[in-house]
Amino acid sequence: MDLKKLVEKWREAVDQGEMDAFSALYAPEALLLVPLSPEPVKGREAIQKYESTISSAFPGATLRLTRPIVRDDTVAVEWEYSGTNTGPLTTAAGVQPATHRHVSLRGASVLRFSPKGLIAEEHRYYDSRSLFQQLGLE
Repeated sequence: MDLKKLVEKWREAVDQGEMDAFSALYAPEALLLVPLSPEPVKGREAIQKYESTISSAFPGATLRLTRPIVRDDTVAVEWEYSGTNTGPLTTAAGVQPATHRHVSLRGASVLRFSPKGLIAEEHRYYDSRSLFQQLGLE
């Protein structure tokens, strides 16, 4: 199984706003750990819902990947997510109205794949403070 190709499909799904295709890359019982969620997002359906809210807040956003490193069943990749906030964004403080500001967020993801070639676990790292500053929410 070519994990770099699977990660490229992951990127393409984000770029195209195809959340069904995006979530299909995750195992049914997958875990997503992100800075803005105090608990892991558990399961493919919950991950799709989480990602759909981000996609709705930043329609047309792009994801650029750099430096993928593959080791056994794991891929670590740096990324840059860029888009304009034109939809409501759900945060711990509640739903924030669109700010119409452009953001460019750099981060990294560590993705562990199952033997079936699905993402079993993702740890996503980024500076949430930078995100809120760019949106003018801090």
